[in-house]
Amino acid sequence: MVDRPRVLSNDDGWILSSYEPPITIEQMRDNMVGPHAGSAIDTFLWSVGGREVLSYETVIGERFADGVEDFANEADRVRALNLRHLIEHHGGPVTAIARLCREAGRRFFPSLRMNTHYNTEEDSLSFGRFRRDHPDLLIGRADDPPYGSTHWGLRTGKDYAFPQVRDFMVAIACELLERFDVDGIELDFMRHPGVFRPEQGYANRHLLTDMVRQLRARMDEIGKAKGRALELEVRVASSLYDSERLGMEAERWMKEGLVDIVVTGLGFRPFEAKVAEFAAAAEGTGCQVLGCFEGLRPVVETEVLRAMAARYWDAGADGLYFFNFYSMSADWKRHTVGELADPERLARLSKQYQIDRGNPPSVDSQIGHAFRHCMPLEQLPLRLEETRADARARLTFDLADDVAAAEREGALESCVLGLAFADLDEVDEVVIHLNGIELSWDQRRIRDRPWTEERYDGEWNRYPSRTRAEPLDWDPVEFTLLGSELRKGSNELLVGLIRRETAPALLLESVRIWIRYA
Repeated sequence: MVDRPRVLSNDDGWILSSYEPPITIEQMRDNMVGPHAGSAIDTFLWSVGGREVLSYETVIGERFADGVEDFANEADRVRALNLRHLIEHHGGPVTAIARLCREAGRRFFPSLRMNTHYNTEEDSLSFGRFRRDHPDLLIGRADDPPYGSTHWGLRTGKDYAFPQVRDFMVAIACELLERFDVDGIELDFMRHPGVFRPEQGYANRHLLTDMVRQLRARMDEIGKAKGRALELEVRVASSLYDSERLGMEAERWMKEGLVDIVVTGLGFRPFEAKVAEFAAAAEGTGCQVLGCFEGLRPVVETEVLRAMAARYWDAGADGLYFFNFYSMSADWKRHTVGELADPERLARLSKQYQIDRGNPPSVDSQIGHAFRHCMPLEQLPLRLEETRADARARLTFDLADDVAAAEREGALESCVLGLAFADLDEVDEVVIHLNGIELSWDQRRIRDRPWTEERYDGEWNRYPSRTRAEPLDWDPVEFTLLGSELRKGSNELLVGLIRRETAPALLLESVRIWIRYA
């Protein structure tokens, strides 16, 4: 077992709802913990529940469907009976998973979701007694926020402005640390983000710091009694600014020694995540900074994952964190994660960099509004119109690869810049400058096949998951580049519309940069 975690994988507790009761320890070993054997993943995280409805052997919190015999749906029945079986015959899920991780030589952290904002009916078994009994402690309280607004999306979440909420969550965390054979705990502030009213996050940030300081003190006492140090990992927003805006003083937590591991962001905007500023803030503190991958971005395509990992390592990350990749095969965990976790090996592997693209949440999605609330600003999609004073839209992207050096050394096979538009017409004309060099529109290459995006297929969250390449309904154009036209670090792309006859605007949907090595 490694001295400090470097590669973490978060499992969301899927297995309790996926196997007909009674679930067996062998199923948990073979489909949860076992597939990590021989991989670079050294720490296994397991989500203990959401909305304060807990799927483990808690004695102080609400167990899922405790005392319920008649179930409204099959998934609830399966989850409840499997939970009861594990408690009655194996001590419970956390007890069993801790034992499996010990046998496998992996660290184990329970993952505690600090808030959840699912669209959940109040009479659902998953709504949560704490919220039902304490509507005065929720972000919405007695308000009636506008439908489809951020306030509306967060309204049923717990408001950490109240000491009762903070004390309750600290008590749950301490139970997990005291009663079970764990190596630490994750406070996941990003699943789902939003623990204060949107306009009060920054002003209330001292309250979360007080809560983290309280938990740190208790952890140190518990660790001393157990004879080993316990680690506190927190998942925060993808920049120090957005973290503080939401109420999380991540830099202060690192500098005061309150946390051991900081995971940067949700993974939905990986090419915009400000990992370098976290790494700079953590310097000299002993705190590790991890870059985040999210399988439902969607991104399961190897070349894109390589680009993300290379960017994280180049920015000074100490490790990697995977969310919603738990059901990927054992071979994927060994081979692909092995590549991503090895910066030297990764350096000359082919990659696909991207500029992050935003998607507005559906009006009726609470979690969509919660996620949107914490996201960095995105550059795409970009609306292009003819300008009156020759202005150009400015896009930026970072490369971790030294492409020019690879070209000089004969290691580079090709570089390609791709731009995908919505409804691009043959007569449309666009001007493009990359790092001050104009790319002739007449030299563009038009693909005879659409771009694709690799996504999970079918029941992706059952082991082992499958993926499929899904075609994208865009019109892409591509330019072959010299390695010297790309820079290690920041690159600038200027894009302008010269002529369009069929509509008043042209939408740039996606930008990709392929770097392939010989």
